[in-house]
Parts: sequence; C-alpha cells; structure tokens
Amino acid sequence: MGKPITTRQGTNQGKGKFGKVLQAGSLLFGASLLAGHAYGSGFQVTENSAAGIGLSHADGAAANDPSTIAGNPAGMSSLLNTQISGTLVGIYATAKFTDTGSTNITGGQATGGNGGNPGGFVPLAAGFATHQLNDRVTVGIGMYAPYGLPTHYDDDWVGRYQAIKTDLKTINLNPAISVKLTDSLSIGGGPIVNYATANFSSAIGLGIDSSSLASSLLPCNLGFQSICTIVNNVLAPVGSLLPSTDGKVTVKMNSIGYGYNLGALLKIGDTARLGVAYHSDIKQNLKGTARVQYGALGLDTTRPVSAELDLPEVASLSYYQDVTRDFSLMADVSWTRWSRFNELRIKFDDPNLNDVVVPQNWRNTTRVALGGEYRYGDTQTFRIGAALDPSPVTDATRNPRIPDADRIWASIGYGYAYSKNTQFDIGLAHLFVKDSSISDNRSAITGGTLNGTYTNSSATILGVSVRQTL
Repeated sequence: MGKPITTRQGTNQGKGKFGKVLQAGSLLFGASLLAGHAYGSGFQVTENSAAGIGLSHADGAAANDPSTIAGNPAGMSSLLNTQISGTLVGIYATAKFTDTGSTNITGGQATGGNGGNPGGFVPLAAGFATHQLNDRVTVGIGMYAPYGLPTHYDDDWVGRYQAIKTDLKTINLNPAISVKLTDSLSIGGGPIVNYATANFSSAIGLGIDSSSLASSLLPCNLGFQSICTIVNNVLAPVGSLLPSTDGKVTVKMNSIGYGYNLGALLKIGDTARLGVAYHSDIKQNLKGTARVQYGALGLDTTRPVSAELDLPEVASLSYYQDVTRDFSLMADVSWTRWSRFNELRIKFDDPNLNDVVVPQNWRNTTRVALGGEYRYGDTQTFRIGAALDPSPVTDATRNPRIPDADRIWASIGYGYAYSKNTQFDIGLAHLFVKDSSISDNRSAITGGTLNGTYTNSSATILGVSVRQTL
C-alpha cells in the first residue's frame, strides 16, 4: 500500500481495510467542499459596505463610495478628490440539524447528537481608497473578502465523520483604475490577488459502535430487540476491545491565486446610470498537510496534500434611477458560474496514492436585488432593499460543510453626513433561508450516510461604515 506511514511509534504499513481508510480516504471529508456556511449563495461574501447591506446589494450602479472598486470599478469616476472608506461587519448565522436515520459503515444506526448551531458569529472587515488624478482618471485600491466563512459542529455529533470544522478565509487585494471616456461613459478595472487559507477537520473511526455490535449483525429494528440485548451482553467484552474514541483528521492548506475585474458605467441623462461588471474566475492551487491522529491505534501521521479550487466568475447588470430629487431606485442582476465547481480533487504527493475525487455538480445562479434610497435634507439617508438569492446546491449535492439553500434578503439602512467630508452608514439585513434536506454518503471518511434536515436557518448581518473625503 505504498510507502510506510511514519508515526511516533515507528512505522505502520497501512495494510488492510482500515489502513486504506487512513491513507487513501483520509481526505475525503475535505473534498466535500472548500468552504463554509457563507451568506451569499454558495460561499460568496459581498459585505463590502454598510450602504450596500442596507440595499441588499442592489447598488451596483450607485457608485457612491470607494467600495465600488469591488462591485464596479468604473464607478470610481464618480468620486471626487481622495476618498477612504472602511467597513466592519458582524454576521450571526443559525441552523438546526435534525437526524432522520443516519447510518454507519455497517448500515446500522449512527450515534451522536445534532451538532449544535454550525453557524455562530463571524466578524468581517473591508477597506477601500480612491484618488482622482484628474478630470478623467481615478485610481484606487481595495482589500476585501470575496469568499469564505466557517461552519463548526460539536465534536460528537452524528455527522462527525463527514465534517466537524470548516474554515475558509479569502482576501482580495484589488488595485484598479477608472477612465472617463466621455462625459457619459466610464470604464474601469484592475488585477486581483487572492489569498486563501483552509482549515478542515473530521472524526475518523472504525465505523462500528462497540456498545451496539448486535445492531450491525442482526435486524434489531424488526422485532429482535430482546435477542439483540442478550447478544450485546455477550459481545460486550469484544466491544471493549475496540477503540472507544474517534480519531481525527485535520487539513491545513493555503495558496495565492490571480484574477481581474472589469466594469463600465453609462450615464443616461442626468438621473440614471446603467452598469455592467465582470469578475473573472480565480484558480487556487491549495497546498498543505493532512494530519491523521488516532490515539487508540498509536497513529499520528502527517502527509503533504494539494487541491485545486476554481472560484467562479460573476457577471452583473445594474441600474440606478433618481425618481425624484430625494428618492432613488436601484436594481441589480448578478449571474455566477457555479457550474465550474463540478468536482473537487484532493491529490497526495505520494505517487502510490490515488487522487480523491468528489463530484459537486453545482448549478449556475442568478441573483436579483432591488433597493430604494430616500434622502432627508442634506444629512440623512434612509435605505431599504430585498433580494432573491438562489443556491447552487441541490438536495442531491448538499453536504454538512455548506448546507446551503435558497434565501430571501430583507434589509434596511441609514446614512448620516456628519460633515461635508465625513459620512457614516449602518446597514442591517436578515436572510430567510429555506428548509432543506441532506443525504450525504460521499464525504464521510469511514463510510455511512448522513440523513437529516436543516430547519430554522437564517443569518443576520450588521455593518457599519465610515467614509472620509480628504
């Protein structure tokens, strides 16, 4: 079975069924998905400004602050002088998993709880700066998180062999330039450097519950409970010989990928703007290590691994209209090519070990958002927004690392001009996530199927921004 595995105690040739699980299957849990419970569809993160949050991100053509670098870089042409903006965001997500008959490797009933809340609180931050070189050219730079966010279940939950912890963090560094070709048409774009780190863990075990060996051998659910009780008592000494605790597999990887974004903004008269934007896909070649720990067997080994992840391209069409002097409407339609994520392939540096390939088969999505903004006097702005945000995940492809489902956004926001050069914004959004089901037999290290439902799923997003004109 290839090269020996080095352990604290010496070597373990990894022979037999369990050895194969440790070597060739130890990363299968990671192949389920390199992401966490994100707050846009799939694993997108779009929280770059509090104003955008208050409008459910319908503001692609608004170009009101330097965060337009991330949305549509052509919008920088609307920003005067030098402007700096910073945003802090707090996200609290909840979900409830209910087991509906998960099984272990033998087909018996899996043990464990429902995992607790896999979401929890996550902080985010974004920063942008723009500088007007002259009447035609504006440059800028942004740093923001386009993908990621974690899930974390209880260590002893029923799906621990599929997932315990998932934590993907990505950061974009995005310099950009905008050129005003005419008084009505501006274009913009720039390169993107994307840094990604990934940290995943799952439990690993023999797949047999030593306290209920009979259920693996007899049809206990068909009226043989009394016989099974007797057999369990007889087999108790045998069960005591099996490892009583799970092992653990932890993968840590990182990489740098490159892409770009482009945009165009067309002014239609004095009251309307039409914007188009494109964010390229970014290929990440993650590299790191997989550590397998199984104290009951005296195993502690680390192997070099790698994985390819293709972050999808996004194309958007947005519109802005001043309905009256004080009231504006906005709309945005964004298409994401999630079909690029048709599989995830985990590679071992050891040439004797085959790649681990898990199909994903995600579908492309189209997000639709509408927003409105009312300006009260010269200092206050009130915002409202809503969005339909479909998921690329289907019931057939859902797994516990990202139990994604269709969602509806509802948001409100408020802006206050403290002075001519200082603007404060706050945005609050609530995401109503559709109940969903899961039947995952692909991402467990030691076999079995996770069957259940996710209910009461939601996320609340609060963002605060400050913008300063120098």
